[in-house]
Amino acid sequence: MKKQTLILIPGRAYSGMEGMEVAKSYMKMASTDYDNLIKFNPEYEPLQDNEDYHEIVLGGPKKDFELFVFYRQHIVKAGDLESNVISTSNVMLLGSEKVEREVMWFPYIEAIEVEGDKNYVSDFASEVSKLYVEKNKWKMYFCDDKIKTKKVDCLTDRFNQINILDCKEIIKIAEEKMGFDSNKVSWK
Repeated sequence: MKKQTLILIPGRAYSGMEGMEVAKSYMKMASTDYDNLIKFNPEYEPLQDNEDYHEIVLGGPKKDFELFVFYRQHIVKAGDLESNVISTSNVMLLGSEKVEREVMWFPYIEAIEVEGDKNYVSDFASEVSKLYVEKNKWKMYFCDDKIKTKKVDCLTDRFNQINILDCKEIIKIAEEKMGFDSNKVSWK
């Protein structure tokens, strides 16, 4: 059984874009493209859009950021490859704007915890890299270190309490290992 955390930052992917262009580009990747890349266990599919945890975190660049956690998602396919991994997505976003009944989010940093057989974990990481890094020019760091967690109440009926990654610890790792500047937005 292998466990790994993929830390993803926009890097210069949105450099030169205006705010709404950034949000639209990010939302296409994070929603449409990611949903086309990943196939969840059919039992989980109706729940995939419901975050298990949400928090407004103080101290983001020029404003606070929001953390959304989608906990222990059973993935059965990644790209064209069969899979059998459990992933937890920790998505940190810089606010939103509503455009034509759709909420558009601005990217900050993401961390995807993945566990399972080492071949499935490697295949999953490779498929995520193709989408985020190769296609969308994000940066990705493979973190094998244990990251501090905290216990929180789950918002859904799936669990009572869940252990989530400490988002400030994720940011610290991204700053040290990836050159992430947590005081700036990625597109300016």
